Amino acid sequence: MRPHQHQLWVYCLVPALAISLGWGLRGFIGGGPLGAMIPGAMVALLFSLILGLNNHTSAMLAAFGAIGIGFGGQMTYGQTIGFIARPGTLFWFFWWSLKGGIWGLNGGTFLGLGLV
Repeated sequence: MRPHQHQLWVYCLVPALAISLGWGLRGFIGGGPLGAMIPGAMVALLFSLILGLNNHTSAMLAAFGAIGIGFGGQMTYGQTIGFIARPGTLFWFFWWSLKGGIWGLNGGTFLGLGLV
């Protein structure tokens, strides 16, 4: 195996673990848009490590990842989750999924821009 040629599970499982750890740190440290920057920066730095990027590119990617995921931290998702808890408002699950999809798309877009 060449130095930066990893198996597929490295590209899927390890970033998922990093963003999970970042999400836990976000809940412990504070939350909000600034707290949401933690998992974005962590997953971006992990991608930099896996791809073998230099320091300057890694720093740029971490900034783009933090900004992309941090934008989603401004959405009010706690209220939407509260609506799901009531039996008559279960249709809010669709809106909750839509918010999560937009958040992920925004974060992925900024990560992609950082790589470009």
